[in-house]
Amino acid sequence: MLFAEKLGAQTAKNKVEIIGTDIDKDCLEHATLGNYNSRPGIIQTDVAKQLQFFRNHASYFDVQDNIFTVKPLLKEMVRFEYHDLISGLKKKNFDIIFCRNVVIYFTRELQDILYVDFYNALNPGGFFVMGKTETLLGASREYFLPFNTRERIFRKGT
Repeated sequence: MLFAEKLGAQTAKNKVEIIGTDIDKDCLEHATLGNYNSRPGIIQTDVAKQLQFFRNHASYFDVQDNIFTVKPLLKEMVRFEYHDLISGLKKKNFDIIFCRNVVIYFTRELQDILYVDFYNALNPGGFFVMGKTETLLGASREYFLPFNTRERIFRKGT
């Protein structure tokens, strides 16, 4: 929605590709559907607060029987893939990587390996966004430059 809002829908569709990955195939299937129940406490609080920043959220969702469904325009910009961060093939050529509240479940040694993997996956000047409870460790501290430490946003150093 942010890209469509800032770039215009058609430009965003032509220039933006978002890849969402997970190791849980059920989560991937749910994400691909793009359906969100508007039961109290979900849409009203979380999504609604985010949508207030956009002029017209009806441009991005169809609503029927309290189910918000992401419109095709946005779905076409997103691809969901099964990916194992630990043993899967290493990915490359990203401008931004969001990995929030995932690595906290791994050992510190594995966290450091994953952060270096993320660094290697980023294009020059790319950004890495981590969860607010996470911290860069070991060698990865030397690779990333702080961009906004409060929000845990780092930039790939050279």
